[in-house]
Amino acid sequence: MKRLTLILLVLLAALGTGRAQGISVQCEEFTTRQYSKDFIDVGYTAGEQVTISAYVNGVRKPIGASKGVKPGVKKFRISGLPEKEYEACVIKLDFKDAAGKLVYTREFTLRYKDPRSDLHLLSIGVCGNRELSYPTLDYPRTDAKTVYSFFNMYASAYYTSKGFRVLCDPDETTTSNICLKLDQMANDVREGDVFMLYLSGHGEEKGGTYYFITSDTRKSALGNTALSGPLLLGYLHRMVAKKARVFVFVDTCHAQALYEGNPSLDGIVFFASCGSGEVSRDSVYAQALVQALSGKDGNSQIGNGYVTVGSLQDFLYAAVRRATGFSQNPACSHPGVDESFVIFKAPSAPQEFEVTSPAYPSAPAKAAPVTSANATEAYKKAMQLRQAGKHTEAFPYMLSAAKGGCKDAYFPLADMYHRGQGVTKDRNEAESWYKKAAENGNTEAVKILRSHF
Repeated sequence: MKRLTLILLVLLAALGTGRAQGISVQCEEFTTRQYSKDFIDVGYTAGEQVTISAYVNGVRKPIGASKGVKPGVKKFRISGLPEKEYEACVIKLDFKDAAGKLVYTREFTLRYKDPRSDLHLLSIGVCGNRELSYPTLDYPRTDAKTVYSFFNMYASAYYTSKGFRVLCDPDETTTSNICLKLDQMANDVREGDVFMLYLSGHGEEKGGTYYFITSDTRKSALGNTALSGPLLLGYLHRMVAKKARVFVFVDTCHAQALYEGNPSLDGIVFFASCGSGEVSRDSVYAQALVQALSGKDGNSQIGNGYVTVGSLQDFLYAAVRRATGFSQNPACSHPGVDESFVIFKAPSAPQEFEVTSPAYPSAPAKAAPVTSANATEAYKKAMQLRQAGKHTEAFPYMLSAAKGGCKDAYFPLADMYHRGQGVTKDRNEAESWYKKAAENGNTEAVKILRSHF
């Protein structure tokens, strides 16, 4: 963001005028009371040559050479103004004639306006659910605090900080309290501000609607107790209506479902840790996010360490897929916001943030091996779990069914290896099972083998 030098208009009517021995002086009227650099340019008119003295908060300051703008109209620069938002800047100007006699005095007060945007941050990590409707997680609290600490430490390079909040404790992460904080921040943001939201925990997609699972969500009453996508978007739209920039980082399962199919998202940038039918792995996305923003990897930057929407999107996609064995595929949506829009300026000496690479076994031990006698039952169980989006649970059943001789399991097992659903993506295994399916008359498997292998 460029700082603009404050050059104020000269008003020739209804201004204070000094007269002595035929000398007439008029100084511009400062109709705005802010400046955005450590100097301002002052315009004045004088019937004859005058000498000007400038004082800033009682301290005399040298002024730049007076330049004629047009006959009788000149300007000069006062430097050394305080660059502190809270500190008033009292400027006093004395105009003297050739004999050293004071003919005119002006005094006015300005305040510094930091040209950086104000950043509002809300970082939320929900680990547990009071009714135990969802498994307790360890990492959301840590991830939410990591994101909060990173911005708290480094945001000042590009933003002024306003109202940073982190919610992690069960009493803080209820649906009503989260909505209260979103409402407060929607009221606080102003035109030109930036709002960032980080969500970590359980996410669920039901009937085409995304739900962020809070500490008091009841699975039996999901629509009334969770933080639903439409409810969340309502607060974000209020911020966009004020011409604020909004960035949302969703680090949950089914994250992409928050914005999929929504036609009114202009001005909101969504970064999803995974697709709408995928699982978001422990801490991987959060660590990739802070690593990208830190500028540690050159692929995440443009220019002098500036991270853009496009560069952050590319980095997260590559880093997270690599760290999860290509089973988690981050996504991004930014309607109405160009990819070149700068989100952050990487710190010159960033803290080290490493992306972890957990070992995901090819066959999680969640189902007992089956024989040909009950392979069909294992296949039915696998299909039920897969249709419910529970790919990690479905995979061992599907593998056991296929190995037990259930021919119907060959193609879906190949597809899971091909897509990396519930298992580390494995091209060789996928091809092997596609071939078995093709040998048993599956025409779709034949098409995929011809086009992809």
